[in-house]
Amino acid sequence: MLSASLVLVTPMLVLRRIDESRPVPWLFTTSGRTSAPARPGVRLLAGVGLANVVILACLLANAATAEPGGPFPRDMPTWLW
Repeated sequence: MLSASLVLVTPMLVLRRIDESRPVPWLFTTSGRTSAPARPGVRLLAGVGLANVVILACLLANAATAEPGGPFPRDMPTWLW
């Protein structure tokens, strides 16, 4: 629960915060250099990329905390792992 709350929620809250001086979140600032018809696609790709990085970080954090737990129990069915 701790890794999911830190790794999944924190980047989205940082992305959500918008300054008065910059009306566009930092993730989408480079899309301003593209043409107007391509801008939504570039923003979509940036959002999908951020989501993939955040999910990967969450999975790695969960794997790192589960590793010291030891092997699976002997009676655990093989289809679960």
